[in-house]
Amino acid sequence: MALVAFGRSALLIFTSFRTRTATTSPDGEPEIILDGWAVKGVGHNIVNGLTWGPDGWLYGRHGIMDTSFVGPPGATSAQRKRLNCAIWRYHPRWKKFEVVTHGTTNPWGLDYDDHGQMFFTNNVIGHLWHVIPGAHYKRMYGEDLNPYVYGLIDQHADHYHWDTGQKWTDSRSAQGKHGQLGGGHSHCGGMIYLGDNWPARYRNTIFHVQHAWPTSQQ
Repeated sequence: MALVAFGRSALLIFTSFRTRTATTSPDGEPEIILDGWAVKGVGHNIVNGLTWGPDGWLYGRHGIMDTSFVGPPGATSAQRKRLNCAIWRYHPRWKKFEVVTHGTTNPWGLDYDDHGQMFFTNNVIGHLWHVIPGAHYKRMYGEDLNPYVYGLIDQHADHYHWDTGQKWTDSRSAQGKHGQLGGGHSHCGGMIYLGDNWPARYRNTIFHVQHAWPTSQQ
């Protein structure tokens, strides 16, 4: 699982192991911080990237294919967090794991703007979502993990990048109307541009990549 995040004098690869600063030699054996991930069931959507947030938390994304029960090694069932399609975060100093949002399908791209507001990209049911802590979003299928949720929040974009009047599987080729609308259902990454090399109009603009189409601007 080649998911890497550097920070807090550590190298984190899905779980983490400590390394010396500015060297590739580990200080010791890998340290397992969290377990309980449904790796076989979720498959390639188990952890869709790692992103350090502006608040010092490490953020990750979990797909819809299976449910994980995450906690530190040895945690009881009651101490573990249940998550399906979700945004989660972990604080390495406090050693605290939280589920930030529930829902969508396979959230892939995650980034934040000048104000620290986070957004993520997703597949099939909507491509752009605002991270609202505690939110429960619409799902591609299945029931929300909380049966008492009053209503589920829809995507925050005002359009789709594929023809929703057709089968989503037909949009993989990005042909016809699917291509005219933006190239398909599958958004596999996202970046909010915060640099100053490009024209000013691009700052705080999200860019994302689709499987069947070149980079797309939102």
